[in-house]
Amino acid sequence: MRVNRRSMGIALIAVTLVGGIAVVLRASHHPAPGVHSVAGKEIYYCPMHPMVTASKPGNCTICGMRLVKREEENPKEKQPEQKILYWTDPMMPGYKSGKPGKSPMGMDLIPVFEEAQVSSQDAMVSPQGYTAIRLSTQKQQLIGVSTAPVVKSRVVKTIRTVGRVMTDETKVIHVHPKVEGWVDQIYAKYEGDKVTKGQPLFSFYSPDFVASQQEYVGALNAVKETLAHENAEIRSAAEATLEAARQRLRWWDVSDDQIRELETRGTPSKTLLLVSPIDGVVLKKSVLAGQFMERGGDFYRLADLSTVWVDADLYEYDLPLVAVGQQAMVTLPNISGARMTGTVVYLSPFLKPETRTATARLELANKDGMLRPDMFATVEIQVDLGEQLVVPEEAVFDTGMRKILFVAKGEGIFEPREVAVGAKGDGVVVVQQGVSEGEPVVTSGNFLIDSESRLKSALTSMESGGHSHAP
Repeated sequence: MRVNRRSMGIALIAVTLVGGIAVVLRASHHPAPGVHSVAGKEIYYCPMHPMVTASKPGNCTICGMRLVKREEENPKEKQPEQKILYWTDPMMPGYKSGKPGKSPMGMDLIPVFEEAQVSSQDAMVSPQGYTAIRLSTQKQQLIGVSTAPVVKSRVVKTIRTVGRVMTDETKVIHVHPKVEGWVDQIYAKYEGDKVTKGQPLFSFYSPDFVASQQEYVGALNAVKETLAHENAEIRSAAEATLEAARQRLRWWDVSDDQIRELETRGTPSKTLLLVSPIDGVVLKKSVLAGQFMERGGDFYRLADLSTVWVDADLYEYDLPLVAVGQQAMVTLPNISGARMTGTVVYLSPFLKPETRTATARLELANKDGMLRPDMFATVEIQVDLGEQLVVPEEAVFDTGMRKILFVAKGEGIFEPREVAVGAKGDGVVVVQQGVSEGEPVVTSGNFLIDSESRLKSALTSMESGGHSHAP
């Protein structure tokens, strides 16, 4: 089949499958920038498709991008034209010709320039499927090539994750009576109420409690009657009975202040008042006025929130970097600029199968009460990895199977290297082998360099079994 490129307009797009990769080649009769120029005239071209030129502003006919003005070349600084090695057909990579023309398929031949040739020594060190390439300064500027040296630097990895504020379980108190009875009055009425140590929670009537008070008052009167008794054994027995009655009241959560009030009053009280044993908040309330309460009922759950936990999820590859005792920064998304320091107090020995994460528990001071249970927070744990050989993160080209760096060898030569990488730091990647300190590596434009390197490698392997056309 013969195809006339001129009838197809500005560019012809040829697609060929090379080494399993679909390659799109564009050929055009427009001059490439820097190859031809018209003295005294302004030339506009497309940065993405340099072959598209015009004598006035406009848009690229291929991609629609705005054309940019090409600066007029200085004849004294004009680079020599590149030498054409041979002509080939993009649809027949093994076909070569010494002059322009058409291939046996009727396609216009395109030139292969000298800049694409690199010594075999450079190509030998390249990974399989890659080859070293040479790019002119002009082409490097067009694709935006930039480099940075491989350096030794102190690497700090920041692990960022999310966490949830939890109640410190070691500071949770359950309040429940140890006798049966009926609830009288409720003082701490709502869940979330703040309470202080000694503050009344509720009162209740219990026949057992009234009987114990009567027993204590009787023992107290017996001790008073034996004070003047000469027999020491009688006095000792009365005091032992009083102490046993006092201890029984304490076991029923009667405070020493309430016992002293009973001693002063001299008569039993109908109801027993239960008070808060800590400063904290009411997490749960399960009691109503007039309710019959059974022995051991869980009526109040209180928590001291002066310290809280933050449970953060760590992925399994970050777990070896975190240890108990490590510091972490906690940020509340709902409070701008609020950053607090916590300490890792626990690492879960198990992974959650649904998320493949493990829990790292942080302990934080919460004196101002900003951290509330079930709040979400952002957690940052900084890990010092010491001094390592590093490259910028954008320099590593990940093919999925390998990690590739492109090393600038000078004179426009870029050599692909397969490297072994380690942990990622803040903006850098640790390189374990493959490059040396001080070597410049490509940090921008490496995607296009990768494509050209692999294309050249594929074409070279096909040409080894191809044929050429005599001029």
